[in-house]
Amino acid sequence: MKYLSRKRSGDWGEHYFTYWIVRHFNSPCRLLDKDLGIDAKIEFIDNDDRSTGEFVFVQIKTNGTNDNFTTSIALKNLLYWQSIAFPVILVVINKKNSMRWTHINEQSRISSLIADAKSKYKVAKTKANELDYKINIDLGKAGKILKQRSKREIYLLRVSEKIKLYDNFSSELYNAIGEIKEYQAVDPDDQSTFDDIVISGFSYEVVSNFLFTLLSFEEASKNYFTLINNEPNLYSFLNTRTQSRFRLLNTKYKQAETIIENCYDYFEDFCKKHLDSDEAKQVMCQLQGNAISGRALHIYEILTSACK
Repeated sequence: MKYLSRKRSGDWGEHYFTYWIVRHFNSPCRLLDKDLGIDAKIEFIDNDDRSTGEFVFVQIKTNGTNDNFTTSIALKNLLYWQSIAFPVILVVINKKNSMRWTHINEQSRISSLIADAKSKYKVAKTKANELDYKINIDLGKAGKILKQRSKREIYLLRVSEKIKLYDNFSSELYNAIGEIKEYQAVDPDDQSTFDDIVISGFSYEVVSNFLFTLLSFEEASKNYFTLINNEPNLYSFLNTRTQSRFRLLNTKYKQAETIIENCYDYFEDFCKKHLDSDEAKQVMCQLQGNAISGRALHIYEILTSACK
């Protein structure tokens, strides 16, 4: 039995990489028994040495020269990586044990590489199967040096979508809080402070607008806090500016809750005293088709009873 140089090269590259990750990332890195285009997976650990449940897959290539980081990749591997939901990084190790990496299955990147491979296959006019056709990828130009501080950047490949969700949900909550603030003059103990909103008698527009605002606020709050509670480590991966926004948003949220409690008490009492069936039906008509839940549900039930 011969231990061929190509096999030796692949083995030392894979084992060196896993050793390096454990040492410098303080994270487990497992080599996979069956190589279908993925050699290893990195599992990330938080500051308390607990698993975050986040993984990044790795394809490891070894280059036998000192300064070259070029490797050849088959079209079938590119297509396989494109189908994987988790991030896949391609790592090339040269003879000096220097390593460079790239996020190979980033959507625009992998699509471009697949298109390039298919185009070159047609030009080559080879009899080989298209899926086996290989293109060269030079990480000396397209890759980044793998170093200890790369851990944060590689981890963020996995949480980047969650950070985008955070940006969306926090913006929605900010907007909802802005709408709630329009009701901050409401004082349940002093009806005169409410004269600017309720011009005369019962105003079904004000009630329906308040309920819509409350529904938007509660939906935005639910999305935001579900994400925060399910991703307890997310805050540490936000940039400094977003962390400041995070803290400010929590303060504004508490202020909005106080406003809502005042409004809620007032509107509940106001609906019970001044509502008649025609006005209730107008409010119900405006609310029709919306899912009513949370605190808005109680006022909605008062409207429903008035319509009977």
